[in-house]
Amino acid sequence: MWWLRKATAREGQVKYTGSDFRARQESRIFRKLLLLFVTIVSLLVQPQSSKSSEAAEKRDKPLFYHDLEYGSESQFNPLSNFINYGLDTLQVRQSFDDSQFGDQLRRTVDDLINPIRAINNSGGLGRFVNRQILPVDFNHLDESIEMIPNYALHLLGGGMVYRKNVEWLQAHGYSYPRLLAVLQGMSAEFLQEVIEKKSTKQDDAVADFYLFRPAGMFLFSWDPFARFAAEELRLVEWPYQPLFSAAKGRFVNVGETFIL
Repeated sequence: MWWLRKATAREGQVKYTGSDFRARQESRIFRKLLLLFVTIVSLLVQPQSSKSSEAAEKRDKPLFYHDLEYGSESQFNPLSNFINYGLDTLQVRQSFDDSQFGDQLRRTVDDLINPIRAINNSGGLGRFVNRQILPVDFNHLDESIEMIPNYALHLLGGGMVYRKNVEWLQAHGYSYPRLLAVLQGMSAEFLQEVIEKKSTKQDDAVADFYLFRPAGMFLFSWDPFARFAAEELRLVEWPYQPLFSAAKGRFVNVGETFIL
């Protein structure tokens, strides 16, 4: 949801550290490693042996994964979703990119390892709650708009694709589908936070990674809420069809949109 991503852009960010040459080299290495990872996993993400018809009958009807043979839905799998979700914010290149990936990776890891320090450096707990969770500071209500992507993208969108990945893994006979979907989802969330670090405050990754994405997974693990989102809200995902451009050295046409 690229239009929601504009709400997270900031001014007066910390300047990048290290030389531009090193940053470019790290970015090139990242792209090559990501392409290698995608190639390897694409060979591994193959349907396993189907479960027995008796077990299949006991399984609830999928709410979000429909196993269609046409359209972008036919290309959905945990790998394609990892790329689309993790690199989604590259749609808004004026605010987010991977040109300083090494520096952004280090800062993201540092903020997630030291969440209290990240919150204090961004104005303290009160400003964190007001900006990321609920509007409680009437002197800074303008900052509260930054919470919109937290609920729309990370909570609802992230929770929905988690459930969809669980259903895909179940349909293709994988063991431990929920565990695999959690690992996939949190990895994609981490990648997205690294991409966003160019234009977000230190506490943004703390809210998204530790609060909203896990909360979304919990909500969509609860069948009544997941059914409400699917049947009443009619929440659907429109995934793009990412391609790796050898000429540009990066993924293009990457991202996804969530529609109610």
